[in-house]
Amino acid sequence: MIKRFKCEKKFISRGILFLVFAGVTLAGCGSNLSSKVDANNEENIRLKDYFNWTPVLKGDKAFPSAGHGGITVKSYINPIAKTHVDNSENPFPLPEGSELAKAVISAEGTSSKDATRVYFMRKEKAGFDSANGDWSYALATRVNGALVFDPSVKPREALCVSCHSKFAEFDYVKTIDIYKKQKPM
Repeated sequence: MIKRFKCEKKFISRGILFLVFAGVTLAGCGSNLSSKVDANNEENIRLKDYFNWTPVLKGDKAFPSAGHGGITVKSYINPIAKTHVDNSENPFPLPEGSELAKAVISAEGTSSKDATRVYFMRKEKAGFDSANGDWSYALATRVNGALVFDPSVKPREALCVSCHSKFAEFDYVKTIDIYKKQKPM
């Protein structure tokens, strides 16, 4: 009986050692998995707060997004972008820290809190991707009831960049032009 216990103890110790080693290895990878778990990190706060940003269309109306396959979306701009656009005759280019969110909803009248996925664009520091306006892209999808960022979508996602490059005159963002045209002069 004592011999069996020693064997089990040795096996358990090796298992714990493996788990600790695997955790350290994964945490050291470029994926930064530990920050994905932290509910207070910047990215997770964005997922909980984007629907409190300023709606692009008055009344927080939904519209079909032709550039995203005709899906029904509600679009939002963050306070940095809103302040800049509201106080600028020509808002382009947008300042660093400007963010836009496009929440995919099932139909008009659906809350953005129930979005099945959310596309994000963020204006990064100058030099991030100068050829494409220094924008980064992200996609969050609903998994088990919660929005989580999709790690397969890279910050310089080629598909996003190729479509948004059509709007270079609007700093790669058509949404701001739509918002600006609705504002009372």
